[in-house]
Amino acid sequence: MTDSPSRSPCKSYGVERASISVAPGTDVIDEKDPMFLKEKIISKEDIKDLKQRRKGNKLAKFYTVQNFRIDDLLKPMRAHTSDASQEKANTALRVRIAIHASFIVNCCLAVLQLYAAISSSSLALFASYVDAECIREFATHKGDDLEKFHLASLVSVGVAFVAKLCLFLYCFAVRKSSSHVEVLWEDHRNDLCTNAFGILTSAGGAELKWWIDPMGATILGVLVLASWTGTAHRLLAHLACISAPSEFINFITYKALTFSPFITGVDNVRACHCGPEYFVEINVVLPPNIPLWEAHGITQPLQDAIEELKDVDRCFVHGEFEASNDEHRKN
Repeated sequence: MTDSPSRSPCKSYGVERASISVAPGTDVIDEKDPMFLKEKIISKEDIKDLKQRRKGNKLAKFYTVQNFRIDDLLKPMRAHTSDASQEKANTALRVRIAIHASFIVNCCLAVLQLYAAISSSSLALFASYVDAECIREFATHKGDDLEKFHLASLVSVGVAFVAKLCLFLYCFAVRKSSSHVEVLWEDHRNDLCTNAFGILTSAGGAELKWWIDPMGATILGVLVLASWTGTAHRLLAHLACISAPSEFINFITYKALTFSPFITGVDNVRACHCGPEYFVEINVVLPPNIPLWEAHGITQPLQDAIEELKDVDRCFVHGEFEASNDEHRKN
């Protein structure tokens, strides 16, 4: 039986980094900074001087962002994956609390608000009948009789408002940790507006003018519809595979190119939304005479490392021996 190939360090295979040139006056390429990006960093003193110039704020802001991106590129891949894993572990419990607490509280408040709406007969509190019932109320109401003031229903909605406020503040603090929590935060935000406005218009319909209540219900319906339409538009753009920002694609390209000395080039990088996170596809160029098992030993760790990054759902790394071939049919 033949022994499996040893996973010893790869041979050279005559590989040269043709795409990376040595800066003038430099004899050795820094493995941590093969493209000499550190030389492009602008010092804080120079940025401070730029801010003092007339119309220099935009230029100072540009160099500040550029410095941040260079630092991000030069940060080791292990540090990026470690930070992403640590952040995920730190926020996992808070995300679960936000989701479960929101579900339990919403179930309880649904019963409470249903009682408030039925007991007070307030259209502003009975949002499910806004469209049809408000029009009927405007058309058929006669006289200027006020609706009966129902204190218990307003108190119950006030309790719901306080509970929603607590959930809103909690979800606001952890909304960047999960897309699910971000949607819950938007739901709590909308409920705060509808509950507060509903209390005011319901009380106004009972104490001031009868038409304040149905008018408030109509306004609430329009506001909620507009809010969720904007949310749906943003989420549908993610489902439609919108491309990732150029900064993210540049980051992935640099990390792939510098991941291994045997990656001689990057043919292309694609990154697009498939939901809130990215699907990434990379074609790297390897030496044509490298063994299959060794090529797999390069591309698989790269794929695993990128999948551990924040905001990446899946990554696919393909090994090529040239950069000019078209891997897909054109028709």
